[in-house]
Amino acid sequence: MLKATNEERGTVAALGALSRDLDDRYEDGTSSYSLYSKGITVGFAADRPFMLSPRREQKIMSTVTYRRLAQMLTSLHPDTPVHCQSDRPMDFRSIPIDQNAIFYDYVVYKSVRYYSSRAVGTNRASLVEVDLTCSGIAHIQCGEILELFEFDEGKRGSPIWIAHMRWFREWNGPREVVWDEL
Repeated sequence: MLKATNEERGTVAALGALSRDLDDRYEDGTSSYSLYSKGITVGFAADRPFMLSPRREQKIMSTVTYRRLAQMLTSLHPDTPVHCQSDRPMDFRSIPIDQNAIFYDYVVYKSVRYYSSRAVGTNRASLVEVDLTCSGIAHIQCGEILELFEFDEGKRGSPIWIAHMRWFREWNGPREVVWDEL
């Protein structure tokens, strides 16, 4: 990392140099993982490289995220269902899942950073357009990345990386003419 002298400390030039140094040191890498989708939770596509932020924090998932993760895992593996530790199992084969996960601030995809709105406190850099093409039918969805996290399935499989999304709906109701001219 760059060392700042007393003259440089707090200047725009020093901030620019630090930013360039960090960009050089932490170049965008690539990894690939499979796509999972259920409700408002979506993973990252295997044929598309991405990299998660080096800053991460292990913490307990919110109740909403935890329940949706259990639903998603059960739909992906119906023969080995899971449930939240606080819930009664609906199937005798159901396994309780851990409520801990590793949360990330952003994901880099195609050299663009997309931030988790809950990590940075704003949705300005968290809005995405996702192509959910299935069986040759293109389906474009727009949404906000709420959380980016890694969940380790333990004995069930390898870790999975998930973006917890809030999907937007197209407005078909009355609107002013100004929107048609854009």
